Amino acid sequence: MVSAIVCVAFLPSDIAFVAMAFLSIGDTFAALIGINFGKRLFLNSKKSFEGTLACFTSTFLFGIFFLNPVIALSGAITASIAELINIRIDDNVKIPILSGIAMSITYIVA
Repeated sequence: MVSAIVCVAFLPSDIAFVAMAFLSIGDTFAALIGINFGKRLFLNSKKSFEGTLACFTSTFLFGIFFLNPVIALSGAITASIAELINIRIDDNVKIPILSGIAMSITYIVA
């Protein structure tokens, strides 16, 4: 709920929508593929390469339906990294906020 409020309050509406959807789509695909097919684990992590790749692929494919492909790419990369990194903040907060910020910066620059 916190990440949704932050996204809606501070990000453009289309980017906020995609960032919040990245949480649902990317985290779900990362878990489904990573648990069932993940063979290559990252160092000091329970996360697999296959799960991270599934997160990236699913979020990017979703993002290009709603945003410029360059903006969707920056968000998908950031969402995948946010899902992968092992810091004490929950994925439900990290993924939408960080990917939303990355997409907003890309929107301004590109």
